Amino acid sequence: MLSWTCPKCGGVLDVTDVECPHCSESLASIEPAANRTSASGDSQPAAVSRRTDRPDPAPATAVLPVEVPEPSPEAEPAAGSNALGLQRRHYLLFAVALVVFVGAAVWLSGGFDDGIFGLRFEDPGEMDESPVETFAIGVRGDIEVSGVRPYYDDEYQAHVKLFVANHSDQERAVALRALMRVKEAGPRSVPIATFDVVTVPPLGPNEGRELDVSLNAMGTLQSFPRWDEMRVDLEPIGSTQQ
Repeated sequence: MLSWTCPKCGGVLDVTDVECPHCSESLASIEPAANRTSASGDSQPAAVSRRTDRPDPAPATAVLPVEVPEPSPEAEPAAGSNALGLQRRHYLLFAVALVVFVGAAVWLSGGFDDGIFGLRFEDPGEMDESPVETFAIGVRGDIEVSGVRPYYDDEYQAHVKLFVANHSDQERAVALRALMRVKEAGPRSVPIATFDVVTVPPLGPNEGRELDVSLNAMGTLQSFPRWDEMRVDLEPIGSTQQ
């Protein structure tokens, strides 16, 4: 846009101004300097300044520094803690509480007397002597099996000592399988242990003999019921009745 100078105060005016905004001089009777000529006849161009249409740039906005508060010591996780703020001592307290709870549960269930929740553990020092006393007598026909006493040998293999007797007047070749069950079990129930009674040579009339044979047990000898709660069933070896 074009501008010119006020002849009175020298202020810069716009060509459309009718009054000088600087000295309030009326500009209606003043001829713009651009239309006047000098005395020598040369035209004197008025001081013309050119302004751009672009608005003045906005003043820069002062950027105030933002203060970031430092984290308080209470908010910082302690050394050795995780994202949840749990420290090692919390885990230790939890472990101690768990052990106390499990111990109380075992004690209330009688686990320290009969093993943890009914489980029994073998102690080689206690396996030298059998915890099972002599079982009841097993009889089949003229053959009697008595004095049944399970035990562990030096290699902790289950054996049984027994006495087999022939109560007949004739020679008998014994080949029987002894099945050890609790007294209340049925005749076809699964036995808790078995052993074979085989006499070689055969038993003579009214003869008895001590035997020491291997014992096939489903559990440890310590897990057997009391001797007076068990029975011995005898059946021929190879019989399908189990």
